[in-house]
Amino acid sequence: MIGSHGFRARPARHPDSKFVAPVVDSRGCGNADFAGFITGLLHGWEPVACARFGTAAAGLVTGGRGSDAGKVDIDHTLQFMRRAQILPLTE
Repeated sequence: MIGSHGFRARPARHPDSKFVAPVVDSRGCGNADFAGFITGLLHGWEPVACARFGTAAAGLVTGGRGSDAGKVDIDHTLQFMRRAQILPLTE
């Protein structure tokens, strides 16, 4: 769902979550999130997987300076998703 507060994918059996990542610079995180989501769609993934991949891409961008810092490739992002600590979102 896209609304006034951004994008949210939250089926009842898949609660929203966030990846723990260092924050150096948040420029470009929104772009990375949507680019990751679109990448997932182009690979035929389910919407929740696309949303999680977008969130991971945005988390990688926060770790460096500039809008494209930290983004490497799909495999690198999937590795980050497997090893990153995940926290539930709070309202």
